[in-house]
Amino acid sequence: MSEGTVRISSIAVGPTGWTYMGLSSPVNLSDTSSGSGTTCAFVRVREATGVPECVDSTVLSVSDIQFDNSARVYYRGSNGTSNVLRRNSDGVIVDLVTSQTTLGSFIALEDGTVVITGSSSGGGWLRWLSTSLVVTQILNQSPTWIKQFPDGNVYFGVNCCDVKGPVRRFIAESKTLDPIPWVRDDCIGTQATNYKANYDTSPGYFYTCLNVSFTGNRVGLCATESNAGYCNNGLSWLSNIIVTQSGIAYGVGGSGMRKTLMQMWPEVKPTSTQISDVRSIKEAGSHFVITGTNSAGQFLTTAYDPATDTERALISTSSQTEIYNLAYSASTGEIFFDGLRFSNNTYVVGKVNVVTGALNYLGTTTTAFSDFQAF
Repeated sequence: MSEGTVRISSIAVGPTGWTYMGLSSPVNLSDTSSGSGTTCAFVRVREATGVPECVDSTVLSVSDIQFDNSARVYYRGSNGTSNVLRRNSDGVIVDLVTSQTTLGSFIALEDGTVVITGSSSGGGWLRWLSTSLVVTQILNQSPTWIKQFPDGNVYFGVNCCDVKGPVRRFIAESKTLDPIPWVRDDCIGTQATNYKANYDTSPGYFYTCLNVSFTGNRVGLCATESNAGYCNNGLSWLSNIIVTQSGIAYGVGGSGMRKTLMQMWPEVKPTSTQISDVRSIKEAGSHFVITGTNSAGQFLTTAYDPATDTERALISTSSQTEIYNLAYSASTGEIFFDGLRFSNNTYVVGKVNVVTGALNYLGTTTTAFSDFQAF
């Protein structure tokens, strides 16, 4: 499958050597330039042969491909009339949600059970589905974000209706909702005193408290204005979640005008980045490239090293360049970018080496960012 006009919309490497691909539209696998005959939009290929096999011919598109420890494949897609979530085990396909469900996100656990977000006639929800398709309601609302962290547990954000804190977690081993929030925010005055008395002997849980600084196992994330983006349920709106190769989870939290990079696991704590409002973040080797504004509202782009919690400027505040897009080239170690340079109101395209900081502008108003995305 090396030639033709096929466009791949999603791709994942399975545990048994197959590469699974969702195609942008169904194609005839024997003639990829043709949409007639027997077509398929979800295929798998072995590197040794390069010959595609159809995985599911009844879907028109596929995204978010996952696997369990038994090499069963899970995927969401569309059959033309509704969205589907399916499990495929050696060609035996099982639908995991009904057509009446509006599907949100899902996480396939190692044992073949699935955590699903979505909504139906009863409103939003978070549910756990056993291998025998027994449904258990975890939460009576749909999370704002959901992610499996390196400990195997499923963490998610909530922003409504007496749920005790903006970040909760589903314990994968016991298949239960942790009664203690991973991050709790209702700790002001008497509530703060009660929360400390009840939970401060339980290591591993954290809170966001406005103008409160506790000692012990937790950190008062909102004790200073610099972390205000995480107060008042700010971590409900976590985005750009990145898990490093060393197994540390980070995310950009907050909403509105304050979005800041935060470590989320194995502990919750702010990072030392100068950028108090993150506009974009890209994983670049062992670094994160972050662009946004500092506390003075000045634009800058930095390389943040999560191993040392340090950063250095790649595009300094003196250039005042608002970055629109970031793309990383692993082969050269460079970040390609485009943006607006304020000093002359010019659209610019450039690249900067993440390690050396060498900065080169490749073009101005006549150059498109897409021209440099062949890497």
